[in-house]
Amino acid sequence: MKFIQVLLILGVWGSLNACQHTKKESLSQSIQIDLESEQVQDSLAFSLFVDSMTSIPLETTDDCLLDGIRDVIIEDTLLIVLSDDRDAVYFFNRQGKYLRKIARRGNGPGEYSFIVQMHYNKDRKSLSLVGPKVMEFDLYGNLKNEFDLGYYAMNSVYQEENGNYILSRLGRTDLSECVIQVDSTGKKIQTLYTRNPNYKIRSSLGQELLKVGNEIHFITPQIENKIYAWNQDTLRLAYDFDIRPEISKDHYTQAPNDWGLKEDYLRTIYQESEKWILLCYWSETKSTRFLVYNKETNQYFLGKKLWNDIDGTESPYFLSASSGNTFTNYRKSTEEDANPVIQILHLKH
Repeated sequence: MKFIQVLLILGVWGSLNACQHTKKESLSQSIQIDLESEQVQDSLAFSLFVDSMTSIPLETTDDCLLDGIRDVIIEDTLLIVLSDDRDAVYFFNRQGKYLRKIARRGNGPGEYSFIVQMHYNKDRKSLSLVGPKVMEFDLYGNLKNEFDLGYYAMNSVYQEENGNYILSRLGRTDLSECVIQVDSTGKKIQTLYTRNPNYKIRSSLGQELLKVGNEIHFITPQIENKIYAWNQDTLRLAYDFDIRPEISKDHYTQAPNDWGLKEDYLRTIYQESEKWILLCYWSETKSTRFLVYNKETNQYFLGKKLWNDIDGTESPYFLSASSGNTFTNYRKSTEEDANPVIQILHLKH
């Protein structure tokens, strides 16, 4: 059996403080999860929540050599891949044939020093890249708009239909306003979420804003484990996970020199589709816990490992991108010096 090896991506914490322009809605109860209960299984099979998988080997050319993948966007006719070194964005067709790339690393106009994340706007037929600046390109690499942020949005960007942006800075312990809405020039419109400044921890490296249906979802830092949903003018609490055992909160009132206390379960992965939520928690002394939650039935599964019983291949790198009722990951190719293989997990309904 092949087991998932997790790429640990540590999350961050905060507390909600919506601005006066934002309506707030809340839940009446939380979902209690004990990571050390008797419900924890040695392994969870993909078939618990996955119907089928599609594997797409990415074509390898002299102009397209990928050691790893930071993110992938799956659209009707395209795979859009952000390289792990954050140098460039590569375009493939749905069969994995290489088409073109956007590679504009530099410090001048129309250039980026590095790419943190990307977002594809289907209505505008454009791709937005975020780092120290936000840059919007058409799908052939022509620049449509750019503006400097004066900081870098830690891990996520989402462009709304009107051209405004939702930016995540959840990984920035030095910025309290960590989910904000800005216009197409970078001017702040409003703050959606404010972190609790009392708690410090290193930043997450995963995507922090997920499109779920018609909403943008994000998970709060680990002290709360709450998932909020933004829909134009309303921020609602969608899910509230009460994770036990609680982490040692007092330890994180000062910026630690390591990832945290060895016995604490720190959240490393957050993925959400229309039907499922996947969370992963890691403790240096207590190993890993995967939480798979069915949003329709409220049923959940706990396990120490994930087992790919669909096609038996090893799938070590979960990506935070999701589209519809799918999760996406990638694995190394079995061919020497070949580009990775994208794996699309079609989830159960």
